[in-house]
Amino acid sequence: MFKSISDAIVFKNRPDASARAEEKRIEILSNPIVERMCLEHMLTDRQIDNSMNAFLTYISQKDKLKSDPLNEYDVELFFMKEYGYVVANLVTTEAMKNRKLEYDTSDKLKRESILSDKRIEKATFETFIPQGAKELEALKFAQEAANDYRFGKTGNLLMTGKAGTGKSHLAMSIIEYLNSTFRNYGKYKTVLFVSVVELFERMKESFDEEEGKYSTKRMRDILSNADYLVLDDLGAETGKDRNGNVKRASDWCEKFLSMVLEARETTIFTTNYNGEELTKMYGQRLVSRILEGSYGNTFVFEGIKDKRRRINEV
Repeated sequence: MFKSISDAIVFKNRPDASARAEEKRIEILSNPIVERMCLEHMLTDRQIDNSMNAFLTYISQKDKLKSDPLNEYDVELFFMKEYGYVVANLVTTEAMKNRKLEYDTSDKLKRESILSDKRIEKATFETFIPQGAKELEALKFAQEAANDYRFGKTGNLLMTGKAGTGKSHLAMSIIEYLNSTFRNYGKYKTVLFVSVVELFERMKESFDEEEGKYSTKRMRDILSNADYLVLDDLGAETGKDRNGNVKRASDWCEKFLSMVLEARETTIFTTNYNGEELTKMYGQRLVSRILEGSYGNTFVFEGIKDKRRRINEV
């Protein structure tokens, strides 16, 4: 099969060009779409000859376009009756537009999320096995919150408590539920799960890369524009000193979080720290932004054993 018109010209000038050209002609015309076009419009031999370049373009471009996940175009054949030949045109199909939209939104959960533990990728409501009344209460809280968000509720959500009690699992379950539900109904949304510790580590490594994947500008834009965002383990990037006292967050961390949250109205937070400790870390202004809209949308994980000992259930 010729890849270009120039290839066809070189081929035509070869001694055995006539016989082989006829073979290629037969091969092109045997393509099911080309054959259907010829039969449907009852093309004459002359019209077919005048359309061969279009047929060649169609066949060579079809697979190339389909192989690109970001492509939202297809190539189709059109018979120009008034001119007596077929042309090959790029078209935007509904299916391809939806695939491009899906790539730009719901696919980002796996492509752009930043996890400190890859096993959390598998977390769903179904894999959260409650061990006791408190864990069952936590599961119901998360399921109700997910359902509220599904039907348009806005405002932040805060899950706080000791490490290993299932906060991250349920946070991932919420956005996984939202992602799959919106996708199934064709209402694509961008949802992200971001470990705050891992986020700042990667950003620090990219300080010298203005256009890098984890540059401050790119991460600020991605986090600010996500429809639903989990900021997991907030405060762990700052932690406590050797005496057990909460440390003040760096100006850089605080400024970055402020810029992101100022642009958002729905963010899900998990943290091992209470309100007083978070205030010491980030100051009252930022904590007020974290708590915005979270009235009645906060759950304290108390009396729950360390679920990391049952990590195989994730």
